[in-house]
Amino acid sequence: LKIMAAEKGNLLVVVLDTTSAWKSVKNLTFNAFLQHLTIFLNAHLAFHRENSVALFIAGSGQSRIVYPSSTPAPQERDTGKWQPLQRLNESVVHELNAIFQEECLDAPAAFAGALGKALCYINRVVAQHKADNTPVPESRILVVPVSVPPPAQYMPTMNSIFAAQKEGIPIDCCVLAGQPALLQQATDLTHGVYLEGFEPSSLVQLLLTCFLAAPTHRPMLRLPKIPHVNFECSCVCHGTPVTSAIVCPVCLAVYCQFVFSCQSCKTELKPPRAA
Repeated sequence: LKIMAAEKGNLLVVVLDTTSAWKSVKNLTFNAFLQHLTIFLNAHLAFHRENSVALFIAGSGQSRIVYPSSTPAPQERDTGKWQPLQRLNESVVHELNAIFQEECLDAPAAFAGALGKALCYINRVVAQHKADNTPVPESRILVVPVSVPPPAQYMPTMNSIFAAQKEGIPIDCCVLAGQPALLQQATDLTHGVYLEGFEPSSLVQLLLTCFLAAPTHRPMLRLPKIPHVNFECSCVCHGTPVTSAIVCPVCLAVYCQFVFSCQSCKTELKPPRAA
């Protein structure tokens, strides 16, 4: 009874990789993925009347919001479906199909920008609920990558991860291709769910069983855990992975060799002591 009384709306923000790396995903076309995704989003909206959804894309060198759209929606047809579900399905499928057709650049996915915008969106929704004196929804982010974040995005992505950790926003990750070590760190630091190495054709089943439950209900479930988190990081000076480095004590920028001042925050660094 206490759990039911404490139930409130849940805001799910999806960050979707829409780069040309989708070609590396086996046994799952993009159109089939859209069917799996819309079923999952519909289940989330139907789970509680106060639940809401937002969708951001991490495209080739760009990131932006897809749903809810800022453009005026066309006049809705009476199809017998619940209007929020009908609106979501038509908007998401139309927008993502158009974006996928346009993706022709071989640039990496803009995960850092998409995560930053997702956090800003959550902050705006929370502030609006507080201003209206209505219950603040529980928020979480689900990242669906098909590629690995490039080393150049390490610092801005880590800044978003630390911001999510501070605000208590879990970052979940459902990996369709690749082994993104940075996103492993994101789920570990924010107490999210990380899932990889599954048969893509069973995606909708895994989305519903592993990612549908709100964070407050997850302690009652046996969810997959990362057996070993790869804490490899990339230096800001060359963008290469390092295992031992010099770290700025203020902004946590990583350098593979000693510099007198941090490039990010201009803090003076002390040379390492001789062993």
